[in-house]
Amino acid sequence: MNRIHGDVRFAVSFLLLVVAAPMARAQGTARSMDIDGSAISSAMGGASAAVFWSAEPNYWANPALLGYYQGVRYQYAHSQLVPGLATDVILTSNRVTLAAWGVGVELGGTKLDYGDSYGEEKVQAAALGVSLSRLLGSIAPGSPVAALARNLDLAVGFARKDVEMQLSPLTWGEASASGHPCDIGLLARAGLDLGTLAGAAAPVRLEAALGAAVLNFNDVEFTFLNEDESSPPSRMRRLGGSARLAVGLPAAWSGMAAFPGALLRGLDPLVSVGVAYDDEHVQAGDESDHGYDVTHVGLEVAVLNALSVRLGHVTDREGGIDGATWGLGVGLPIAGVAGVRYDYAEYPQSSSLPDVIRRTASVFVDPIALWRLRK
Repeated sequence: MNRIHGDVRFAVSFLLLVVAAPMARAQGTARSMDIDGSAISSAMGGASAAVFWSAEPNYWANPALLGYYQGVRYQYAHSQLVPGLATDVILTSNRVTLAAWGVGVELGGTKLDYGDSYGEEKVQAAALGVSLSRLLGSIAPGSPVAALARNLDLAVGFARKDVEMQLSPLTWGEASASGHPCDIGLLARAGLDLGTLAGAAAPVRLEAALGAAVLNFNDVEFTFLNEDESSPPSRMRRLGGSARLAVGLPAAWSGMAAFPGALLRGLDPLVSVGVAYDDEHVQAGDESDHGYDVTHVGLEVAVLNALSVRLGHVTDREGGIDGATWGLGVGLPIAGVAGVRYDYAEYPQSSSLPDVIRRTASVFVDPIALWRLRK
């Protein structure tokens, strides 16, 4: 009896993941690549393709955002995908980013576990992103080119994913497949210094960006039981826009003694407000006639680069999702050279199931900034 109950539970949860929520009939196979595990992005309704200012820019949505990382960062993310239906369908990721001078590299893995030995998907990714303005600024600091690059930027990125799927339903027999999908992304950013806040001598800056990415753009096919029958992964085209208004630390703070003044570097900006919008088109491989659209809207308010409140909304008519998102983030930045952070988000499912909860924890250190701090 327990065996039958387990089979029924798996069948329902598996079909929900593959066919219904938050999936749709126009999507391809390899579900693990369709799910954004970032708690920061999820709290903002999934809007992230142009969110360059984030504590952890979401290079899953746009690999060009790797150009905005700095130092060495380890990130762990965890999501229970179908709460209210199955407790052991879990998405986890372990990712490491290495970045300096506007060049960022990501090496990491994501695992989608269907639970109780029913199957799993594994994704090992390698990605590269380059911010041209940050690269130029590091090569020629203080030059007119560097000054221009502060307010204008173009970033590009590329990712390659090694995907392995092993599905073993008790009633279907074992099935496995593998492939190597690739992503490409682009981001254009512009900034403007608006002067100082009256009475506080705190600098005010406005920035905006446009981001575009195509995930799984190459013609990969996953073949399972029959070599004559194969399925492509979901091809996702993202076009996003963002804007942020930030008030920096007052000038008087930077004039403090060396020790407290250095510690304050990690708390910049004093306060910031950012908004973002993503339009996403999803289709199975190159089958554009059967695609559908998803919209993501998000807002983030951050204080002292340590506490963040995020709100958003996602509309996915095909997947039956039309709901609000929210989340919180807390970080401990140490003098801008090291730190830890934790982010939490709730993201809606289709039907009457409870929201998915995403959690992300990370730790980082910037060896170059640490060396400069000691000088």
